Order: sequence, then C-alpha cells, then structure tokens
Amino acid sequence: MCSSDLCFGLNVGVAQADDINANTWSAIAKLPDLGGSWLYDMHRTQVAGNDPIPLTPAFAKRMAEIHKVNIGGGDVPARAYHCMPRGVPEVMELVTRLYEFVVTPGLVTIIPQNNEVRFVYTDGRAHPTNLKPTYNGHSIGHWEETGGAKTLIIDSVGMAAGHDMFYGFPSGGPMHVTERLRLIAPSKLEIGKTIEDPVTLTEPYSYARTYTRHREWTVLEEICLQNNRDLSDAGRQQFDLTPPPELKK
Repeated sequence: MCSSDLCFGLNVGVAQADDINANTWSAIAKLPDLGGSWLYDMHRTQVAGNDPIPLTPAFAKRMAEIHKVNIGGGDVPARAYHCMPRGVPEVMELVTRLYEFVVTPGLVTIIPQNNEVRFVYTDGRAHPTNLKPTYNGHSIGHWEETGGAKTLIIDSVGMAAGHDMFYGFPSGGPMHVTERLRLIAPSKLEIGKTIEDPVTLTEPYSYARTYTRHREWTVLEEICLQNNRDLSDAGRQQFDLTPPPELKK
C-alpha cells in the first residue's frame, strides 16, 4: 500500500478527487508540498517518444534555419532578447531562473523570476468563450489522485500565435497546452507538457521538464530592460540608455 506523495505512476485506479479539489484550506493541506524556490534543470526528457519534433514542412524549414544560426554561434532570434514576454509554454523554461508555486483555495499562482506571473484557476470554471489572445493565455486546472499520488493538470488556451513555442522558435497558430505537474522525489518536480498546434505540428508533441527545490533560496527581482544592451538588426541600440536626470548629478 502506498500513501506517499512520491508514489506516482502506480496503476491502482484513479481516486475520487472531490476532496483535494475542494476550494478549502483543509483540502490544500492534502496536496503535495510545493514550498520553496524551484530551479529549472537545463535538460529535456522525452516522455512520448515522438522525437524529433513533428513539424509541418514549412516549420521544419524554419527550425533548420534557426539550428544553423545556433551551431554557427549566432544569436537565435528569440523574443526574450528584446525583453518581450515569453508566454506559455516557454515561460516555464527560464535557464538559471527560479519559480515559486503558491497554492490557495481555487487558484495556483506560478511566479517565475522574470515576473510573468501565471494564474491557474482550480475552482471548476471553464475557459471563457471570448478570450483575447495573450502571452500566457488562460489556464484552468484540477488535481488528480492515483494510488496516493497527486498531479496538477493544467489546461491552457488563448496564447497569441507567433510567440515562442520553444526558445527562438515561434508558434504558427493558436496553441493548446496541457501540463502535468507532479513531485517525482522530495525536492524534484516534473512538468510534462503536450502542445497542440495544427499549423506548426503534424501531431501533438509531448516532452517533460524538471526542477530542483531550494528551500533556502528566494526569487530575486529581475527587470529585463535594466542594463539591456541588445542591438537591432541594423546595429542600433534597441533602448534609450540616457541616464535619467536624477542620476546625472
């Protein structure tokens, strides 16, 4: 018999999860401990076996062009270079950056170090029917329990077409992203993702990212525009570096 939050993947049937999805503090006490700061691990683990990425011909060509720039030592044309928001799903892959997860009744708040806060509504609501496309889109979630193991399922829609699906690689159409967040060790978190985008992908693409807990660390303030020296394609400074008047004294 397994009752630990670490006993994921046991095929013993899905429990009735009404209690852990209740919008109460007592229900939250039954969920996995996500306290502390989580550092993104710089590697990828495939979970569905559909590697390489199943790209449509046009986007396979685009990926090859980006790869050529990358191996040649050039700058991959990522929006993050210009301090543009990363958005879902790429916002969850900040290299050398921290994340915090705050679980409250009806809401899981994900706080990345780059300030692109995500709100995952766990109060049973549906996605709005009149969504305006945004970087992070709209996220709803619920907890599933199997054999004592608890996983947060996050469903995100409404991400604007054209922002990065992967670092430096834009999406071609509206994405539908499903994430499965679970503890796989006391201080190791895994987020499995499935991306659907019929313009960019020939079939859904699944992969996983992992994160390591550091309870003694705290998320620092990070402002992308501060001290940014990025140049435009014409070789001109992207931002006005003139010191403000109060610093000229």
